[in-house]
Amino acid sequence: LRATVQMAAARTPEMLRGPLQELCLQLRLAPLLSELDIRSAFAKAINEPPENAVTAAVSSLQRTGALDSQEQLTPLGRHLAMLPVEICIGRLMIYGALLGCADSILLIAAALSDRSPFLAPLSRRDEARAAQVQFNLSQSDHLSVLEAYNRWQAEKRKGGSTAHRFCERHFLSERTLNAMEEMVGQFWQQLSELGLLPDLRGLTYEQRESARHNANRHGDSPLLLKAVLAAGMCPNVLHVTPGKHLPQLSQQKQSVQIHPSSFNHRVARFDANFLIYHEKVKTTGKICVHDCTAVTALDLLLFAAEPQVLHSQHRVLIDGWIDLRISPRTAVLLKGVRHQMSELMRQRIANSGDGGSDTAAMAAQEAVLSAIISLIKRGVAAPELTEESNISISSKSNATKSVQGRGRGR
Repeated sequence: LRATVQMAAARTPEMLRGPLQELCLQLRLAPLLSELDIRSAFAKAINEPPENAVTAAVSSLQRTGALDSQEQLTPLGRHLAMLPVEICIGRLMIYGALLGCADSILLIAAALSDRSPFLAPLSRRDEARAAQVQFNLSQSDHLSVLEAYNRWQAEKRKGGSTAHRFCERHFLSERTLNAMEEMVGQFWQQLSELGLLPDLRGLTYEQRESARHNANRHGDSPLLLKAVLAAGMCPNVLHVTPGKHLPQLSQQKQSVQIHPSSFNHRVARFDANFLIYHEKVKTTGKICVHDCTAVTALDLLLFAAEPQVLHSQHRVLIDGWIDLRISPRTAVLLKGVRHQMSELMRQRIANSGDGGSDTAAMAAQEAVLSAIISLIKRGVAAPELTEESNISISSKSNATKSVQGRGRGR
């Protein structure tokens, strides 16, 4: 009786419990609400969400390019609204398709959408981690899943029970790996319906394999895969600073730790100054991330929120708190590359279902994207950035003062 009296009369509505980004996109697709701004559309709900939550959701979608300044769907936003996945995973899938690493990225998206294939039995946790650590080649939990999956596929091709024994030796869930494989097929079909990937139905085996290989022609580059992960996960970024024993991680002024389940837990030194992550959770008084990947300043300059170049201060400000010290010439060059890439990708998304697109224009777009992909794969700009950046983090208020007081506008 006591429990019955203390129970709430009804469950808290979903729009009052979580982020509103996905609902915002769906509202933009609703014909009866398309003429209203998003705040007015939410005001028609029985349980109206807090205004600050709506404002934060709209601002986040505008920073990631899903909504324009008039709160209307961009081509990217329209595609994201059509995909039945989280927005960050949708961005990951779209960028993976556009940058020629579809299969690899869709596998990572499948793992993020379900559960990790890495098992950790309570009584054999240390043994499991020792068997699985060989998959962590690039300080990336996300690429570790991809490596384990590819190794499992290689064992499957041998036939017999070799794949099953491989999973037993390395504490991998074969059921989860099979589910990932099935989910990749579903994701591929969804992207093909949007015109971003070829439709594999009705093709011969050789034609399917050729189409998949072409769509994943850059899928073996860890540097490019990390850049695409940055495109999908931003603004989920952590800054890495050297510590007495272990690196210190922070997001603005919030201290963050890496969960023991991550391959990057207790890493003594990261190869890059930033980490991207999928989810951040609070456990036993600590803020933790379960999965993360080391990414470079170049990845953030190209794929994070629009950078603000402060010419006179030799600085670039990203997302209001990531403060990079960089020469003005390099900053302007990279910002120009970013704008050109963004415009070309916007055109490709907008024309993805148009079979009559200008062949010459598409060839020019492909040439520019190929040059940018080559830049990322070779890490050409990364050493220059690492050498000059002396990266520092300032609070949002201090950053705003710096911009207003000394920096020049965009």
